[in-house]
Amino acid sequence: MKKGLKTLIAGIVLLFAGVFVVPVLWILPVITQETKQQQFLGPGAIDYQAAESGRYYLMNDFQSFYDGRNYHRPEDLPDGLEVVVTDGAGERVAFFADRSFSSTSGGRSSRSVGYVDLDGPEQLTVVVDGRFEPRVFSFGKSRFMEVFKLIFGVFGVSALIVVVGLGLAIWGLVKLLNAPKEEPVSGANVPPPIP
Repeated sequence: MKKGLKTLIAGIVLLFAGVFVVPVLWILPVITQETKQQQFLGPGAIDYQAAESGRYYLMNDFQSFYDGRNYHRPEDLPDGLEVVVTDGAGERVAFFADRSFSSTSGGRSSRSVGYVDLDGPEQLTVVVDGRFEPRVFSFGKSRFMEVFKLIFGVFGVSALIVVVGLGLAIWGLVKLLNAPKEEPVSGANVPPPIP
């Protein structure tokens, strides 16, 4: 095998891994992972056990399939909608309105209604009240920052692998091009046959 060919092949393999394999292997499981948001019908209430600190969103699932029925409602919230979140002791938890976050997955489309920030595990009761026809809501921990950090981490690792692969490929190519040419065997250099 010519000098530099193995280095060139290793570089090309690393380039391929950095561009395609690493991002797919790291990001695909996160994207396809089921959300842990608990759905409920509003007006109504749910009890929710928050397992850890973080930001928990109330989502308006304006297109959803829930409890054997398809719901297709306007994306806008109905007038007079009231949201109350209480902790295990019955104390109100600060609820912040935020309509900036949306999500679409399969046959489900959602837009945020608002969120609560928790410092640790907590038993919550979420009440959505008002005079409107039944619609689906969901409540759960936001995965946005988790996915955001993962994407940038994967981008950094992939970029590093691509740079190393590109360096190896160039080094292998230079070695291959600078390898001494093999001289053909001439008749003058061949010893005479033994009688």
